[in-house]
Amino acid sequence: MKAHALFGLLVVAATAAAAAVAYNAGDGEPSSARTQTASSASASPRSAPAGAGSLAPSGAASMTDTAATTYRFVDKLIDSSDDNNHYAYAPSIVVENGVFHMFYCSFGNGGWDDVRYSTSPDGRRWSAPVVVLTTTDSVNERATCDPSVVKYQAPGDSQPYYYLFYSGNKLHTQTVMFVARATNVGGPYSKWTTDHTWVPNAPNPKIIIGPAVPKPDASGWYGAGQQSVVVRNGQLVSWYTDDTTCANAPCNRLFTSTTTNPTAWPAGTQIDVQGQRSVDVKYDPQLDKYVMFYIGNEHDQTSYLVRRYSQNGVNWDQPETLCDTACFPDWTHNPGVSGTVAGQLIDGRALVAYGAPYDLHPSYDNGDCAVSAHSPYCWGRWDLYGSVINPKGEVWNAIPWGWQWNAMSTNRDLALGDYDGDGKTDRAIVDRATSRWYVISSSGQTVVPWGWQWNQMDTAAPLALGDYDATARSIGPWPTRPTVPGTRSPAVASIRSPGAGTGTATVRNTTWRWATTMATARPIGRSSIASSPVGM
Repeated sequence: MKAHALFGLLVVAATAAAAAVAYNAGDGEPSSARTQTASSASASPRSAPAGAGSLAPSGAASMTDTAATTYRFVDKLIDSSDDNNHYAYAPSIVVENGVFHMFYCSFGNGGWDDVRYSTSPDGRRWSAPVVVLTTTDSVNERATCDPSVVKYQAPGDSQPYYYLFYSGNKLHTQTVMFVARATNVGGPYSKWTTDHTWVPNAPNPKIIIGPAVPKPDASGWYGAGQQSVVVRNGQLVSWYTDDTTCANAPCNRLFTSTTTNPTAWPAGTQIDVQGQRSVDVKYDPQLDKYVMFYIGNEHDQTSYLVRRYSQNGVNWDQPETLCDTACFPDWTHNPGVSGTVAGQLIDGRALVAYGAPYDLHPSYDNGDCAVSAHSPYCWGRWDLYGSVINPKGEVWNAIPWGWQWNAMSTNRDLALGDYDGDGKTDRAIVDRATSRWYVISSSGQTVVPWGWQWNQMDTAAPLALGDYDATARSIGPWPTRPTVPGTRSPAVASIRSPGAGTGTATVRNTTWRWATTMATARPIGRSSIASSPVGM
Protein backbone atom coordinates (compact mmCIF):
# COMPACT_ATOMS: atom_id res chain seq x y z
CA MET A 1 0.00 0.00 0.00
CA LYS A 2 1.03 3.60 -0.41
CA ALA A 3 1.85 5.46 2.75
CA HIS A 4 -1.29 7.52 2.46
CA ALA A 5 -3.42 4.39 2.10
CA LEU A 6 -1.91 2.70 5.11
CA PHE A 7 -2.62 5.65 7.32
CA GLY A 8 -4.60 7.75 4.83
CA LEU A 9 -7.98 7.64 6.47
CA LEU A 10 -6.52 7.24 9.95
CA VAL A 11 -4.02 10.07 10.28
CA VAL A 12 -4.86 13.72 10.77
CA ALA A 13 -4.60 16.07 7.84
CA ALA A 14 -1.92 18.22 9.40
CA THR A 15 0.43 15.26 9.65
CA ALA A 16 -0.12 14.30 6.00
CA ALA A 17 0.35 17.84 4.78
CA ALA A 18 3.50 18.31 6.84
CA ALA A 19 4.94 15.07 5.54
CA ALA A 20 4.28 16.15 1.96
CA VAL A 21 5.95 19.50 2.51
CA ALA A 22 8.96 17.90 4.20
CA TYR A 23 9.33 15.40 1.38
CA ASN A 24 9.08 17.98 -1.39
CA ALA A 25 11.47 20.36 0.34
CA GLY A 26 13.94 17.64 1.22
CA ASP A 27 14.84 14.74 -1.01
CA GLY A 28 12.48 15.34 -3.94
CA GLU A 29 13.78 15.84 -7.49
CA PRO A 30 15.53 19.24 -7.73
CA SER A 31 13.96 21.57 -10.25
CA SER A 32 17.35 22.28 -11.79
CA ALA A 33 17.60 18.65 -12.90
CA ARG A 34 14.38 18.67 -14.88
CA THR A 35 14.35 18.72 -18.65
CA GLN A 36 11.18 20.12 -20.18
CA THR A 37 10.02 18.02 -23.13
CA ALA A 38 6.39 19.03 -23.60
CA SER A 39 4.80 22.44 -23.78
CA SER A 40 2.38 23.23 -21.02
CA ALA A 41 0.13 24.88 -23.58
CA SER A 42 -0.79 21.50 -25.03
CA ALA A 43 -2.20 20.09 -21.81
CA SER A 44 -5.14 20.49 -19.48
CA PRO A 45 -5.72 23.24 -16.93
CA ARG A 46 -4.05 22.65 -13.55
CA SER A 47 -7.39 22.23 -11.81
CA ALA A 48 -11.02 22.49 -12.83
CA PRO A 49 -14.51 22.55 -11.36
CA ALA A 50 -16.95 19.66 -11.62
CA GLY A 51 -17.32 18.43 -15.17
CA ALA A 52 -13.68 18.96 -15.96
CA GLY A 53 -13.88 16.37 -18.71
CA SER A 54 -15.18 19.05 -21.07
CA LEU A 55 -11.79 20.74 -20.81
CA ALA A 56 -9.93 17.86 -22.43
CA PRO A 57 -8.18 18.92 -25.66
CA SER A 58 -10.26 18.27 -28.77
CA GLY A 59 -7.36 17.88 -31.18
CA ALA A 60 -4.51 15.43 -31.50
CA ALA A 61 -0.81 15.88 -31.97
CA SER A 62 0.71 15.74 -35.43
CA MET A 63 1.95 12.28 -36.33
CA THR A 64 4.58 13.60 -38.70
CA ASP A 65 7.35 12.67 -36.27
CA THR A 66 6.62 9.65 -34.11
CA ALA A 67 9.94 10.05 -32.32
CA ALA A 68 8.80 13.31 -30.71
CA THR A 69 7.13 13.14 -27.31
CA THR A 70 3.58 14.45 -27.23
CA TYR A 71 1.34 14.73 -24.19
CA ARG A 72 -2.45 14.90 -23.99
CA PHE A 73 -4.78 15.04 -21.01
CA VAL A 74 -7.61 12.51 -21.42
CA ASP A 75 -10.32 12.75 -18.77
CA LYS A 76 -11.64 11.09 -15.65
CA LEU A 77 -11.36 7.30 -16.03
CA ILE A 78 -12.88 6.03 -12.76
CA ASP A 79 -15.38 8.02 -10.68
CA SER A 80 -14.98 6.74 -7.11
CA SER A 81 -17.93 8.70 -5.73
CA ASP A 82 -20.33 6.94 -8.12
CA ASP A 83 -20.19 3.64 -6.24
CA ASN A 84 -19.18 4.99 -2.82
CA ASN A 85 -15.68 3.53 -3.10
CA HIS A 86 -14.15 6.77 -1.77
CA TYR A 87 -10.84 6.55 -3.64
CA ALA A 88 -9.02 5.10 -6.63
CA TYR A 89 -5.28 5.31 -7.29
CA ALA A 90 -2.09 3.30 -7.94
CA PRO A 91 -3.31 1.53 -11.12
CA SER A 92 -1.68 -1.25 -13.10
CA ILE A 93 -2.73 -1.25 -16.77
CA VAL A 94 -2.14 -4.08 -19.24
CA VAL A 95 -3.30 -4.19 -22.85
CA GLU A 96 -4.11 -7.57 -24.35
CA ASN A 97 -5.91 -8.30 -27.63
CA GLY A 98 -6.78 -4.62 -27.97
CA VAL A 99 -8.48 -4.42 -24.54
CA PHE A 100 -7.25 -2.34 -21.61
CA HIS A 101 -7.32 -4.11 -18.23
CA MET A 102 -6.86 -1.86 -15.22
CA PHE A 103 -6.32 -2.91 -11.60
CA TYR A 104 -6.20 -0.24 -8.90
CA CYS A 105 -6.30 0.40 -5.16
CA SER A 106 -9.68 1.34 -3.71
CA PHE A 107 -11.76 1.38 -0.54
CA GLY A 108 -11.72 -1.92 1.34
CA ASN A 109 -14.56 -4.06 2.57
CA GLY A 110 -13.13 -5.75 5.62
CA GLY A 111 -9.51 -4.73 5.10
CA TRP A 112 -8.04 -1.31 4.57
CA ASP A 113 -8.04 -1.54 0.75
CA ASP A 114 -9.36 -3.74 -2.06
CA VAL A 115 -8.01 -4.16 -5.59
CA ARG A 116 -10.69 -3.35 -8.14
CA TYR A 117 -10.69 -4.15 -11.85
CA SER A 118 -12.12 -2.42 -14.93
CA THR A 119 -11.76 -2.84 -18.70
CA SER A 120 -11.86 -0.47 -21.66
CA PRO A 121 -11.84 -0.80 -25.46
CA ASP A 122 -10.13 2.55 -25.99
CA GLY A 123 -8.57 3.88 -22.78
CA ARG A 124 -11.40 6.36 -22.23
CA ARG A 125 -14.61 4.39 -21.61
CA TRP A 126 -14.30 2.00 -18.64
CA SER A 127 -16.56 -0.76 -17.35
CA ALA A 128 -18.10 -0.75 -13.88
CA PRO A 129 -15.33 -1.77 -11.44
CA VAL A 130 -15.43 -5.11 -9.65
CA VAL A 131 -13.37 -6.37 -6.71
CA VAL A 132 -10.74 -8.95 -7.77
CA LEU A 133 -8.68 -9.09 -4.56
CA THR A 134 -9.60 -8.41 -0.96
CA THR A 135 -7.98 -8.79 2.46
CA THR A 136 -8.15 -12.27 4.01
CA ASP A 137 -5.66 -11.96 6.89
CA SER A 138 -6.36 -9.22 9.46
CA VAL A 139 -2.92 -9.45 11.10
CA ASN A 140 -0.24 -10.20 8.50
CA GLU A 141 -1.92 -8.72 5.41
CA ARG A 142 -4.55 -6.14 6.51
CA ALA A 143 -4.87 -4.66 3.00
CA THR A 144 -4.62 -5.37 -0.72
CA CYS A 145 -3.29 -2.39 -2.67
CA ASP A 146 -0.68 -1.21 -5.22
CA PRO A 147 -1.28 -3.93 -7.84
CA SER A 148 1.23 -4.78 -10.57
CA VAL A 149 0.07 -7.37 -13.11
CA VAL A 150 2.15 -9.34 -15.64
CA LYS A 151 1.73 -12.60 -17.53
CA TYR A 152 4.57 -15.06 -16.99
CA GLN A 153 5.39 -18.74 -17.28
CA ALA A 154 7.78 -19.71 -14.51
CA PRO A 155 10.24 -22.57 -15.00
CA GLY A 156 8.49 -25.85 -14.26
CA ASP A 157 4.98 -24.49 -14.86
CA SER A 158 2.92 -26.08 -17.62
CA GLN A 159 1.31 -22.77 -18.61
CA PRO A 160 1.66 -19.03 -18.09
CA TYR A 161 -0.31 -17.24 -15.36
CA TYR A 162 -1.33 -13.68 -14.70
CA TYR A 163 0.56 -12.66 -11.58
CA LEU A 164 -0.85 -9.88 -9.43
CA PHE A 165 1.79 -8.50 -7.09
CA TYR A 166 0.35 -6.32 -4.31
CA SER A 167 1.12 -4.57 -1.03
CA GLY A 168 -0.36 -5.30 2.37
CA ASN A 169 0.55 -4.32 5.91
CA LYS A 170 1.75 -6.61 8.67
CA LEU A 171 1.16 -5.70 12.30
CA HIS A 172 4.28 -4.08 13.81
CA THR A 173 6.20 -4.53 10.57
CA GLN A 174 4.56 -2.04 8.18
CA THR A 175 4.13 -2.46 4.43
CA VAL A 176 4.99 -5.87 2.96
CA MET A 177 4.41 -7.50 -0.43
CA PHE A 178 2.42 -10.53 -1.60
CA VAL A 179 1.48 -12.25 -4.88
CA ALA A 180 -1.63 -13.89 -6.35
CA ARG A 181 -2.16 -15.55 -9.73
CA ALA A 182 -4.92 -16.53 -12.16
CA THR A 183 -5.35 -18.26 -15.50
CA ASN A 184 -7.56 -15.39 -16.76
CA VAL A 185 -6.60 -11.74 -16.54
CA GLY A 186 -9.86 -10.84 -14.76
CA GLY A 187 -9.47 -13.62 -12.20
CA PRO A 188 -10.33 -15.37 -9.99
CA TYR A 189 -6.97 -14.90 -8.28
CA SER A 190 -5.41 -17.35 -5.82
CA LYS A 191 -2.92 -16.14 -3.20
CA TRP A 192 0.47 -17.70 -2.48
CA THR A 193 0.29 -19.08 1.06
CA THR A 194 2.57 -20.01 3.94
CA ASP A 195 1.80 -23.63 2.99
CA HIS A 196 3.46 -22.98 -0.39
CA THR A 197 0.18 -23.44 -2.27
CA TRP A 198 -2.07 -21.20 -4.36
CA VAL A 199 -5.44 -20.78 -2.64
CA PRO A 200 -8.40 -18.46 -3.40
CA ASN A 201 -9.25 -16.19 -0.44
CA ALA A 202 -6.41 -17.79 1.53
CA PRO A 203 -6.40 -16.98 5.26
CA ASN A 204 -2.60 -17.28 5.33
CA PRO A 205 -1.02 -15.34 2.43
CA LYS A 206 2.76 -15.46 2.47
CA ILE A 207 4.96 -12.35 2.42
CA ILE A 208 7.37 -12.37 -0.53
CA ILE A 209 9.23 -9.10 0.23
CA GLY A 210 9.38 -7.18 3.49
CA PRO A 211 11.10 -4.05 4.77
CA ALA A 212 14.80 -4.11 5.59
CA VAL A 213 13.96 -3.16 9.16
CA PRO A 214 10.51 -3.98 10.61
CA LYS A 215 8.86 -0.96 12.23
CA PRO A 216 6.03 -0.69 14.76
CA ASP A 217 2.57 0.60 13.93
CA ALA A 218 1.96 4.36 14.11
CA SER A 219 5.71 4.98 13.92
CA GLY A 220 5.69 7.11 10.77
CA TRP A 221 7.61 4.50 8.75
CA TYR A 222 6.08 3.10 5.59
CA GLY A 223 7.90 -0.20 5.05
CA ALA A 224 8.48 -1.86 1.67
CA GLY A 225 5.92 -1.93 -1.13
CA GLN A 226 4.59 -0.48 -4.40
CA GLN A 227 6.17 -3.20 -6.54
CA SER A 228 6.37 -2.54 -10.29
CA VAL A 229 7.11 -5.69 -12.33
CA VAL A 230 8.06 -6.40 -15.96
CA VAL A 231 9.07 -9.56 -17.83
CA ARG A 232 12.36 -9.48 -19.72
CA ASN A 233 14.59 -12.24 -21.05
CA GLY A 234 12.52 -14.91 -19.31
CA GLN A 235 12.86 -13.25 -15.90
CA LEU A 236 10.74 -11.10 -13.63
CA VAL A 237 12.30 -7.71 -12.91
CA SER A 238 10.81 -5.49 -10.22
CA TRP A 239 11.28 -2.13 -8.52
CA TYR A 240 9.89 -1.22 -5.12
CA THR A 241 10.25 1.35 -2.36
CA ASP A 242 11.61 0.79 1.15
CA ASP A 243 11.95 3.69 3.60
CA THR A 244 13.41 1.69 6.50
CA THR A 245 17.05 1.62 5.38
CA CYS A 246 18.00 4.88 7.11
CA ALA A 247 18.77 4.72 10.82
CA ASN A 248 16.95 7.67 12.35
CA ALA A 249 14.12 8.67 10.03
CA PRO A 250 12.18 7.34 7.02
CA CYS A 251 14.00 7.83 3.71
CA ASN A 252 12.49 7.11 0.31
CA ARG A 253 14.77 4.71 -1.52
CA LEU A 254 14.06 2.49 -4.51
CA PHE A 255 15.37 -1.03 -5.03
CA THR A 256 15.34 -3.52 -7.91
CA SER A 257 15.34 -7.32 -7.83
CA THR A 258 15.24 -10.07 -10.47
CA THR A 259 13.95 -13.64 -10.24
CA THR A 260 12.40 -16.52 -12.18
CA ASN A 261 10.29 -17.52 -9.18
CA PRO A 262 7.34 -15.16 -8.56
CA THR A 263 7.21 -16.23 -4.91
CA ALA A 264 10.92 -15.83 -4.04
CA TRP A 265 12.87 -12.62 -4.57
CA PRO A 266 16.54 -11.96 -3.74
CA ALA A 267 17.51 -8.91 -1.68
CA GLY A 268 17.06 -5.76 -3.73
CA THR A 269 19.80 -3.54 -5.16
CA GLN A 270 19.38 0.16 -4.49
CA ILE A 271 19.02 2.29 -7.63
CA ASP A 272 20.19 5.88 -8.08
CA VAL A 273 16.73 7.50 -8.21
CA GLN A 274 16.25 9.27 -4.90
CA GLY A 275 13.28 10.65 -3.02
CA GLN A 276 10.47 9.04 -5.05
CA ARG A 277 7.83 7.02 -3.27
CA SER A 278 5.74 5.74 -6.17
CA VAL A 279 7.10 4.82 -9.61
CA ASP A 280 5.92 2.61 -12.46
CA VAL A 281 8.49 1.01 -14.75
CA LYS A 282 8.05 -0.48 -18.22
CA TYR A 283 10.46 -1.86 -20.80
CA ASP A 284 10.65 -0.07 -24.17
CA PRO A 285 11.64 -2.65 -26.82
CA GLN A 286 12.18 0.05 -29.45
CA LEU A 287 14.87 1.73 -27.37
CA ASP A 288 15.99 -1.43 -25.53
CA LYS A 289 15.69 0.50 -22.26
CA TYR A 290 13.65 0.51 -19.11
CA VAL A 291 11.46 3.58 -18.77
CA MET A 292 10.28 4.92 -15.42
CA PHE A 293 7.34 7.23 -14.83
CA TYR A 294 6.57 9.11 -11.64
CA ILE A 295 4.86 12.26 -10.41
CA GLY A 296 7.14 14.87 -8.93
CA ASN A 297 5.76 16.69 -5.90
CA GLU A 298 2.91 14.22 -5.58
CA HIS A 299 0.07 15.19 -3.23
CA ASP A 300 0.94 18.83 -3.85
CA GLN A 301 -0.31 21.79 -5.87
CA THR A 302 2.89 21.68 -7.90
CA SER A 303 2.66 18.12 -9.29
CA TYR A 304 4.38 17.34 -12.59
CA LEU A 305 4.87 14.20 -14.73
CA VAL A 306 8.37 12.76 -15.15
CA ARG A 307 10.04 10.08 -17.27
CA ARG A 308 13.51 8.51 -16.99
CA TYR A 309 15.40 5.82 -18.94
CA SER A 310 17.88 3.14 -17.94
CA GLN A 311 19.86 0.40 -19.66
CA ASN A 312 20.29 -1.77 -16.57
CA GLY A 313 17.45 -0.72 -14.24
CA VAL A 314 19.91 0.58 -11.62
CA ASN A 315 21.51 3.66 -13.16
CA TRP A 316 19.00 6.11 -14.63
CA ASP A 317 19.27 9.05 -17.02
CA GLN A 318 18.37 12.57 -15.94
CA PRO A 319 14.61 13.15 -15.48
CA GLU A 320 12.50 14.57 -18.31
CA THR A 321 9.43 16.59 -17.38
CA LEU A 322 6.66 15.49 -19.74
CA CYS A 323 4.09 17.87 -18.29
CA ASP A 324 5.22 20.61 -15.92
CA THR A 325 3.51 22.22 -12.95
CA ALA A 326 1.68 24.63 -15.24
CA CYS A 327 -0.05 21.87 -17.18
CA PHE A 328 -0.37 18.79 -14.97
CA PRO A 329 -3.38 18.56 -12.59
CA ASP A 330 -2.90 19.53 -8.94
CA TRP A 331 -2.56 17.09 -6.04
CA THR A 332 -1.93 14.05 -8.27
CA HIS A 333 -0.14 10.90 -7.10
CA ASN A 334 0.66 7.20 -7.62
CA PRO A 335 0.75 6.76 -11.42
CA GLY A 336 0.29 3.55 -13.40
CA VAL A 337 1.36 3.18 -17.04
CA SER A 338 -0.12 0.98 -19.74
CA GLY A 339 1.89 -1.78 -21.39
CA THR A 340 1.66 -5.29 -22.72
CA VAL A 341 1.07 -8.22 -20.35
CA ALA A 342 4.87 -8.49 -20.22
CA GLY A 343 5.22 -4.89 -19.10
CA GLN A 344 6.45 -3.52 -22.42
CA LEU A 345 5.49 -0.15 -23.85
CA ILE A 346 3.40 -0.32 -27.01
CA ASP A 347 5.01 1.66 -29.85
CA GLY A 348 6.51 4.05 -27.32
CA ARG A 349 3.05 5.12 -26.19
CA ALA A 350 1.53 5.11 -22.74
CA LEU A 351 -1.77 5.75 -21.05
CA VAL A 352 -0.76 7.20 -17.67
CA ALA A 353 -3.44 6.99 -14.98
CA TYR A 354 -3.14 8.57 -11.52
CA GLY A 355 -5.09 9.50 -8.43
CA ALA A 356 -6.44 13.06 -8.26
CA PRO A 357 -9.10 14.99 -6.29
CA TYR A 358 -12.76 14.47 -7.15
CA ASP A 359 -13.52 16.44 -10.34
CA LEU A 360 -10.07 18.10 -10.07
CA HIS A 361 -11.88 20.49 -7.78
CA PRO A 362 -9.98 23.72 -7.03
CA SER A 363 -11.08 23.76 -3.37
CA TYR A 364 -9.35 20.46 -2.54
CA ASP A 365 -7.26 21.07 0.59
CA ASN A 366 -5.46 17.74 1.28
CA GLY A 367 -6.95 17.81 4.78
CA ASP A 368 -8.69 15.23 6.94
CA CYS A 369 -12.21 14.76 5.56
CA ALA A 370 -13.57 14.32 9.10
CA VAL A 371 -12.86 17.97 9.87
CA SER A 372 -12.33 19.59 6.47
CA ALA A 373 -14.66 22.41 5.51
CA HIS A 374 -14.15 21.40 1.89
CA SER A 375 -15.36 17.79 2.17
CA PRO A 376 -15.57 15.76 -0.06
CA TYR A 377 -12.64 17.57 -1.68
CA CYS A 378 -10.14 16.32 0.89
CA TRP A 379 -7.62 13.58 1.72
CA GLY A 380 -8.62 10.09 0.63
CA ARG A 381 -11.28 11.24 -1.85
CA TRP A 382 -9.67 10.55 -5.21
CA ASP A 383 -10.77 9.64 -8.72
CA LEU A 384 -8.59 8.10 -11.42
CA TYR A 385 -7.63 10.48 -14.20
CA GLY A 386 -5.55 9.79 -17.29
CA SER A 387 -3.15 11.33 -19.78
CA VAL A 388 -1.47 9.86 -22.85
CA ILE A 389 2.09 10.02 -24.09
CA ASN A 390 2.63 9.86 -27.88
CA PRO A 391 -1.01 9.09 -28.72
CA LYS A 392 -2.10 7.97 -32.16
CA GLY A 393 -5.33 9.88 -31.88
CA GLU A 394 -6.74 11.92 -29.01
CA VAL A 395 -6.87 9.09 -26.50
CA TRP A 396 -5.15 6.02 -27.84
CA ASN A 397 -6.22 5.29 -31.39
CA ALA A 398 -9.50 7.17 -31.48
CA ILE A 399 -10.25 9.54 -34.36
CA PRO A 400 -11.87 12.56 -32.70
CA TRP A 401 -14.24 14.86 -34.55
CA GLY A 402 -12.24 17.46 -36.44
CA TRP A 403 -8.94 15.67 -35.90
CA GLN A 404 -6.22 17.21 -38.07
CA TRP A 405 -3.34 15.34 -39.64
CA ASN A 406 -0.76 18.01 -40.33
CA ALA A 407 1.17 15.63 -42.55
CA MET A 408 -1.57 15.75 -45.19
CA SER A 409 -0.81 17.67 -48.41
CA THR A 410 -1.92 17.73 -52.02
CA ASN A 411 0.69 15.16 -53.09
CA ARG A 412 -0.40 12.67 -50.41
CA ASP A 413 -3.35 10.38 -51.01
CA LEU A 414 -5.66 8.82 -48.44
CA ALA A 415 -5.23 5.05 -48.30
CA LEU A 416 -7.89 4.10 -45.75
CA GLY A 417 -8.26 0.41 -44.98
CA ASP A 418 -8.25 -2.21 -42.26
CA TYR A 419 -4.51 -2.85 -42.06
CA ASP A 420 -4.54 -4.73 -38.75
CA GLY A 421 -7.61 -6.92 -39.31
CA ASP A 422 -9.63 -5.70 -36.30
CA GLY A 423 -12.67 -4.71 -38.36
CA LYS A 424 -12.00 -0.97 -38.00
CA THR A 425 -10.81 1.46 -40.62
CA ASP A 426 -7.25 2.65 -40.05
CA ARG A 427 -5.88 6.05 -40.99
CA ALA A 428 -3.27 5.94 -43.74
CA ILE A 429 -1.75 8.23 -46.33
CA VAL A 430 0.69 7.64 -49.19
CA ASP A 431 3.22 10.23 -50.29
CA ARG A 432 3.15 10.10 -54.10
CA ALA A 433 6.47 11.87 -54.50
CA THR A 434 8.40 9.44 -52.31
CA SER A 435 6.17 6.31 -52.37
CA ARG A 436 6.19 6.32 -48.57
CA TRP A 437 3.33 4.97 -46.45
CA TYR A 438 2.12 6.25 -43.09
CA VAL A 439 -0.40 4.07 -41.24
CA ILE A 440 -2.02 4.64 -37.83
CA SER A 441 -3.74 1.39 -36.92
CA SER A 442 -6.76 1.35 -34.62
CA SER A 443 -5.32 -1.55 -32.59
CA GLY A 444 -2.00 0.16 -31.96
CA GLN A 445 -0.04 -2.52 -33.80
CA THR A 446 2.80 -1.48 -36.11
CA VAL A 447 1.66 -3.41 -39.16
CA VAL A 448 3.41 -1.14 -41.67
CA PRO A 449 6.62 0.59 -40.56
CA TRP A 450 6.22 4.36 -40.35
CA GLY A 451 7.40 5.82 -43.66
CA TRP A 452 7.84 2.42 -45.34
CA GLN A 453 8.75 2.97 -48.99
CA TRP A 454 7.42 0.97 -51.94
CA ASN A 455 10.05 1.66 -54.55
CA GLN A 456 8.01 0.00 -57.32
CA MET A 457 5.12 2.46 -57.02
CA ASP A 458 4.27 4.58 -60.03
CA THR A 459 3.29 8.17 -59.26
CA ALA A 460 0.61 8.01 -61.95
CA ALA A 461 -0.94 4.76 -60.71
CA PRO A 462 -4.27 4.97 -58.84
CA LEU A 463 -4.54 3.15 -55.52
CA ALA A 464 -6.84 0.13 -55.38
CA LEU A 465 -6.81 -1.18 -51.83
CA GLY A 466 -8.75 -4.28 -50.92
CA ASP A 467 -8.82 -7.63 -49.18
CA TYR A 468 -7.33 -9.64 -52.02
CA ASP A 469 -6.58 -12.81 -50.07
CA ALA A 470 -9.76 -13.01 -47.93
CA THR A 471 -7.93 -12.42 -44.65
CA ALA A 472 -10.24 -9.54 -43.65
CA ARG A 473 -7.24 -7.24 -43.89
CA SER A 474 -6.12 -4.60 -46.27
CA ILE A 475 -2.60 -5.92 -45.81
CA GLY A 476 -0.93 -9.30 -45.68
CA PRO A 477 2.15 -11.27 -46.63
CA TRP A 478 3.07 -10.94 -50.27
CA PRO A 479 3.76 -14.20 -52.09
CA THR A 480 6.30 -12.49 -54.32
CA ARG A 481 7.36 -8.86 -54.25
CA PRO A 482 7.42 -6.24 -52.83
CA THR A 483 8.30 -7.48 -49.35
CA VAL A 484 9.14 -5.83 -46.07
CA PRO A 485 11.35 -8.07 -43.90
CA GLY A 486 9.74 -8.90 -40.60
CA THR A 487 6.45 -7.16 -41.25
CA ARG A 488 3.58 -6.88 -43.68
CA SER A 489 3.22 -4.88 -46.87
CA PRO A 490 0.37 -2.68 -48.05
CA ALA A 491 -2.13 -4.54 -50.20
CA VAL A 492 -2.40 -2.21 -53.14
CA ALA A 493 -3.40 -2.87 -56.70
CA SER A 494 -1.46 -0.47 -58.88
CA ILE A 495 -3.35 -0.24 -62.17
CA ARG A 496 -1.49 1.15 -65.14
CA SER A 497 -3.46 2.18 -68.22
CA PRO A 498 -0.98 2.84 -71.02
CA GLY A 499 -3.74 4.08 -73.34
CA ALA A 500 -4.54 1.12 -75.61
CA GLY A 501 -7.19 -0.31 -73.33
CA THR A 502 -4.94 -2.74 -71.50
CA GLY A 503 -3.86 -2.54 -67.91
CA THR A 504 -1.69 -4.38 -65.44
CA ALA A 505 -2.68 -5.09 -61.88
CA THR A 506 -0.23 -5.39 -59.03
CA VAL A 507 -2.04 -7.40 -56.35
CA ARG A 508 -1.59 -10.08 -53.71
CA ASN A 509 -2.36 -13.73 -54.46
CA THR A 510 -2.54 -13.02 -58.18
CA THR A 511 0.10 -13.16 -60.85
CA TRP A 512 2.45 -10.25 -60.51
CA ARG A 513 1.46 -7.64 -63.09
CA TRP A 514 -1.53 -9.76 -64.04
CA ALA A 515 -3.03 -8.17 -67.17
CA THR A 516 -6.58 -7.79 -68.41
CA THR A 517 -8.47 -5.73 -70.91
CA MET A 518 -10.10 -2.70 -69.37
CA ALA A 519 -11.13 0.74 -70.44
CA THR A 520 -8.73 3.47 -69.46
CA ALA A 521 -11.60 5.69 -68.37
CA ARG A 522 -13.22 3.05 -66.17
CA PRO A 523 -12.80 3.74 -62.42
CA ILE A 524 -10.79 1.25 -60.47
CA GLY A 525 -13.00 -1.56 -59.20
CA ARG A 526 -15.65 -1.07 -61.92
CA SER A 527 -14.42 -3.14 -64.79
CA SER A 528 -16.97 -4.67 -67.15
CA ILE A 529 -15.22 -8.02 -66.81
CA ALA A 530 -17.66 -10.49 -65.29
CA SER A 531 -15.06 -12.50 -63.47
CA SER A 532 -11.39 -11.98 -62.74
CA PRO A 533 -8.78 -13.10 -60.23
CA VAL A 534 -9.40 -9.95 -58.17
CA GLY A 535 -13.14 -9.61 -58.71
CA MET A 536 -12.98 -6.38 -60.64
